[in-house]
Amino acid sequence: MKVLDNLLTLSRQQEELKKESEKLDPNSAQFNEKAERQNNIKRNLDNILKQLSEMSKKTFSITPEMGKAIGDAKKEMQNSLQAMQNRNGSMASMSQGEAMKSLNEAATLVKGGMESMMQGGGQGGMMSLMQQMGQLSQQQMNLNNMTQMLQQMQQGGLSPQQQSQMQRIAQQQEMIRKSLEQLNREAQQSGKSKTLPGNLEEIMKQMKEVITDLNTQKLDDPIIQKQEKILSRMLDAQRSINERDFEKQRESNSGLNIVRESPADLNLSSQKGKNKIREELNKAVNEGYLMDYEQLIRKYYELLEKEGIKD
Repeated sequence: MKVLDNLLTLSRQQEELKKESEKLDPNSAQFNEKAERQNNIKRNLDNILKQLSEMSKKTFSITPEMGKAIGDAKKEMQNSLQAMQNRNGSMASMSQGEAMKSLNEAATLVKGGMESMMQGGGQGGMMSLMQQMGQLSQQQMNLNNMTQMLQQMQQGGLSPQQQSQMQRIAQQQEMIRKSLEQLNREAQQSGKSKTLPGNLEEIMKQMKEVITDLNTQKLDDPIIQKQEKILSRMLDAQRSINERDFEKQRESNSGLNIVRESPADLNLSSQKGKNKIREELNKAVNEGYLMDYEQLIRKYYELLEKEGIKD
């Protein structure tokens, strides 16, 4: 696949630039030329991201892990450009090395996605829906954690560095939203849209609101609460997918229609809400969910058990 070849080519170019940058003397006249090459690599990565986005509209599935790997690569490339601007070849080389690692990781994930796509079909499509929803819930939980930590660090206002972190959080929230949108589209194309709960559109709408709020450079309690509600609904959606598949099997065996009410939104900022979700998550584990989701449940349980939010 061309996009995979392009990623590997960028990785090689990044490796070459890394080796050259670490030898640069602070007074070297080559910093501008190296910075231009780094910019070209960064622009080419943006083009690859556009290619992947176009592919996702057809058959290929961009996972949150792919998005994170590419996002990490872009961040390290930007760090290397800043280091070169400061005429620090050693620091630039370190960031370029990290960018290369992220490019290699992205290439590995894309290759794996291609192989999964070629092997897809049958029950694998259903498993994919559940696994992707679990991965997105994991990404959202991590993002909520980052947002809360950033809020705790601000003192009267955000520093320039914290504002940059806030922009990255907004970008990651948009990546999760697009992945959820893609998941919904894939389910419709594969005839499995009835498997997904009907509140995905509402979840994506709430994500857009959070992104808009984050882009205003204002980090307050309502943003945290919106993200908590998003995660609560995503966890509910994950369970709903599993339950609907289970109920379909029961109906085929017993002919009975089982109607279950979806749990109400939980206020995770209250002790009552935390206690309630502990009960729900423990119940979900006992009901035998997929391993990916079980790990998510246990991790979220542990997060709630802590007195404060820690990395």
